[in-house]
Amino acid sequence: MRYREFPGTDVRASEIGFGTWTLSTGWWGEKTDEEAVEMLRTAHSKYGINFFDTADTYGNGRGERQLAQAFRDKRSQVVYSTKIGYDIYDAAAQSERRGQNELPQKFDRDYMRFALDKSLERLGTDHIEVLQLHNIKMEHVRDAAIWQTLRAMKDEGLIRAASRQCDDRGSPRHGAWLLLQHQSHPRVRHARRQIHRRHCISRQ
Repeated sequence: MRYREFPGTDVRASEIGFGTWTLSTGWWGEKTDEEAVEMLRTAHSKYGINFFDTADTYGNGRGERQLAQAFRDKRSQVVYSTKIGYDIYDAAAQSERRGQNELPQKFDRDYMRFALDKSLERLGTDHIEVLQLHNIKMEHVRDAAIWQTLRAMKDEGLIRAASRQCDDRGSPRHGAWLLLQHQSHPRVRHARRQIHRRHCISRQ
């Protein structure tokens, strides 16, 4: 396995990551928590994967709890990436949800901090290496208050890096990642221009 460091951090992640969406939602077949934990541990011990991606909305926190169960005694050996932004705590929205229909999104400061605290609790940790904003839209990208909130979380040591996780529904580019603390780096500025240019072209 090969590893890379997130620029400007001490976060060293495997080039191949393990996502928990398929383990925690049941959309691609049911896995018990015991089966999920065994798969996660095998990926780490046998194949050297240390980068594990999840989201609070994956099984309404189930993916995060599975990671906590798998690596509670090996926390320093793994890199956690999780996502916030969907209001999984809205009972009415949850009851009306069907299939992959989106839940309401919230990116105000109070909700982001609340969601982060709940993720930390489920993961059984005091920090998260990479916090992603889940399927944000261009209106969120342009909202300075969101990035200020992430910067405050980083300054508090609650996260090491932040990024945005995008899909193609009104977002700049599927899978685009931008590290918060490197928005001024020349390569990141170039990437932002390329993403913005492609987004504008695709909408013409």
